[in-house]
Amino acid sequence: MEVRTYRAREMKEALQMIKSELGADAIILSSRTIDNDGLWKTRMIEVQATSDQSVIEENRPKAVKPMAYGPVPGILPVFNSKNGSEESPARPEPQAKPRRFNYRTPTAQYAIRRQEKTPVPQIRLEPGESEIARIMENILRDSGVSQENAEFLASSIAVDMPPNFPANEKNLRQKLIGELSRQLSCGGEIMSGNRRKIIAMVGPTGSGKTTTAAKIAATEALIRGKKVAMISADGYRIAASEQLKQYGNLIGIAVEVVQTRAEMSNAIRRLSGADLIIIDTAGRNYRDSSSIARLGRLLSAAGSVEVHLVLPATTRDNELMAVCEAHMPLTPARMIFTKVDEALSCGVIYNVQQFSSLPLSVLGTGQSVPEDMETADPRNLAELIINGGN
Repeated sequence: MEVRTYRAREMKEALQMIKSELGADAIILSSRTIDNDGLWKTRMIEVQATSDQSVIEENRPKAVKPMAYGPVPGILPVFNSKNGSEESPARPEPQAKPRRFNYRTPTAQYAIRRQEKTPVPQIRLEPGESEIARIMENILRDSGVSQENAEFLASSIAVDMPPNFPANEKNLRQKLIGELSRQLSCGGEIMSGNRRKIIAMVGPTGSGKTTTAAKIAATEALIRGKKVAMISADGYRIAASEQLKQYGNLIGIAVEVVQTRAEMSNAIRRLSGADLIIIDTAGRNYRDSSSIARLGRLLSAAGSVEVHLVLPATTRDNELMAVCEAHMPLTPARMIFTKVDEALSCGVIYNVQQFSSLPLSVLGTGQSVPEDMETADPRNLAELIINGGN
């Protein structure tokens, strides 16, 4: 039986040392903060670990009854515009079918969020649970999950941990993957059944809307045999319309270019024989509400549209949350994350979904059409966030 002691400035550094020497199955026995013996008395983390499974039971704290804690607060109360009464709407479910497009002003939910911050419930932990929670919190933070989300996730898992659970890094990562896969919401295939559908790609400039539209079109037309058509509503960039036409020629599908509501209505009528119509829109400055409003009026001429908000995974989560809020007047049904292959970490996807409650549609994993796209799956996405796809 061998117990080793490691000292480092941060828990992350200590865990890397343990993993390097003892392997991924090493057991963390204890950790504490200490003052080193140097001149400046800096604070350090001291961790005891072993790879000997026989010491797990004798070193593990006694089982304690998990402390009860309340549910995570959901969407903030919003106020009914007619009578001013307060109500708490349920978390939106993934929308199975599109509804007639209706531009609306930003909901009170998002206006209130700018002024108030919902406190995350504090979970009381025993010493042994605190150690486990600290390790998981570091894993989550390294994965790009926000401090607030990481603290709550780690604590809520630790408090329900079985007393004999072997708390090594490998097992804790699996616990996190399991919990994230239960929380992540994915909307499934874009086309389900034989019902005709119109979808629109909206989002900030450079998020990958045109390439994503082409990937979806190629997948549905060439692989699944659907009748697909595309509409370019990007009146700002001639190159964008030409690019979409080139994709259309390669795939063998019709592409219409529109700039006005009348042109949109006529294009939808001409393409009425298609199973799927994909509308590619111009990138908008999310700080320009009038630009978003103009896009809403244009899309309203298309009838029943399922709006997909396209976001790059390489952008900071606080900026993406602002983008989500700005596009809420367009009533998006799903989110699409692009540039997943370029992101240093993918925890931003979890953070943004917790904020917006929008289910995920597809993920863009490169520039190749249509290969570099996959339908979002909760388990695969959780593994991508925690293990970086490894």
